[in-house]
Amino acid sequence: MDCDKKRLQCHAVVFSQVFSPCGDVLVTGDNFGRLGIFTLRDLHSCAANLSSVTRSDYPSKLTVTVCDGSIYSLHTIGDLLVCGTTCGIKAFTWSAVLALAEAPTVDDAKLDEMFVLDPPSDVGGGRIVNGLCTMGDHLVSASATGCVQIWDVEHQRLVMKFTGHSKQALCVVSRPHTSHQCFSGSDDGTVKLWDSRSANCSHSLSPGVQTPGKNSSGWVSAVAVDPNDRWLVCGGSMPLSLHHISMLSGSAGSQTASPPLDSASVASPSTTMTTSSSVLASTLAPLASHQATTYGSVATGTTNSCVFSGSSLLSAGSTSRLYHWDLGGSLQKEVPCWSRVHYSVAVNGDDRDKVISVAGSSAFIDVFTGYLYGSVKLVLT
Repeated sequence: MDCDKKRLQCHAVVFSQVFSPCGDVLVTGDNFGRLGIFTLRDLHSCAANLSSVTRSDYPSKLTVTVCDGSIYSLHTIGDLLVCGTTCGIKAFTWSAVLALAEAPTVDDAKLDEMFVLDPPSDVGGGRIVNGLCTMGDHLVSASATGCVQIWDVEHQRLVMKFTGHSKQALCVVSRPHTSHQCFSGSDDGTVKLWDSRSANCSHSLSPGVQTPGKNSSGWVSAVAVDPNDRWLVCGGSMPLSLHHISMLSGSAGSQTASPPLDSASVASPSTTMTTSSSVLASTLAPLASHQATTYGSVATGTTNSCVFSGSSLLSAGSTSRLYHWDLGGSLQKEVPCWSRVHYSVAVNGDDRDKVISVAGSSAFIDVFTGYLYGSVKLVLT
């Protein structure tokens, strides 16, 4: 490895990850605008003999620079790999990515973008996109301007914009059983439920304000909805908290289909509905805290990423651990990882062939095959 590559590796921070639709490739996004491409077929074959791969190194097939700046989010919509970057949204075909993964490795590999979407940059934050998700047939982006934007990917145009966060939107997740609702978390400490049918904010909650001993709302950097579309979990500077979605105002009757989005619709809600703690159906015992107070015997820090996996919850953030919780708030496992801080947890496959990937403040990505947590260290080269 030449000196320049070594310097990049020493200073790399991996903010985002996504598995290919086929599950054989992992793509990462880092602070240098690079996509790291890893082929994972060998990991699946090693799952039956985890001891043989524990803590072994597994280099990336290649890295491709696709933007100037950072790649904060990666997402799949249809046959496209979509990147949320410091300079807008860039889309690539998965077929092109997989072709690079199969081709002989070269130093000057290139990936041609399908298109670029430019979020409005009329306020501070410019074109920075912090989070992405799919809502129906549309792409949703969380912007550093505080806006949540809905995009028609087929026609490459903005069709709706939600405004209401007073600071940047850090994350976004859609409801899996609807095509018209999504949640966003923000640096202003709120989680908002947006509905494209009414072009409005249906509900707003402030998890940090409801936390005993907290005097400010802090920030919300992680949101997730379970596959059954019943539970919302959110975390950041405050403890992870679990909320029953049906108890949130504006979410009832949300199983009906959404009408097509109107390109002229631009939502700017003048009021939001704030919940009291009595509205929440369930709240987890503290799973993480801003000042690294302990839950049980574990200092779990702040949360940067969380994801449902079966009947469990995985989280990671400002510590060198991956935490595995049950939905009652009990810690099932804490797994040591290479990076000191983690920004992304990704899960692929079912319980039999599950792959869990954890990435953060280094070029090393921990990949665990199954809940036995046999570890492979991927290395961004």
